[in-house]
Amino acid sequence: MSERKNNLPKKLSLGKGKGSGEAKVPPASGGGGNIMTNFQEINWTKRKLILTIVALATPYVAVLIASFMAGYILMGIIFGGIGVFVVVMYLLLRFLERADL
Repeated sequence: MSERKNNLPKKLSLGKGKGSGEAKVPPASGGGGNIMTNFQEINWTKRKLILTIVALATPYVAVLIASFMAGYILMGIIFGGIGVFVVVMYLLLRFLERADL
């Protein structure tokens, strides 16, 4: 490999600029696999759930149909396989989350 020089001043390439401070690691919180968020619990009604599923699935189904109509059958099969894989993984994770193992 050839030696490439960057166009940055030496201070910046070494990380010694006066604007750069010490890197701060985010503190661990929760523990036990909990993810701390600022979001409140969403009150999922049937209407909200259906609208969310339709909004998320519409672009995916459109690409799936467009790939088959354009003649890219292999790409359509790959997209369909990815979709099935995502749904199966979601159902498996829900099962494992609710199971008393």
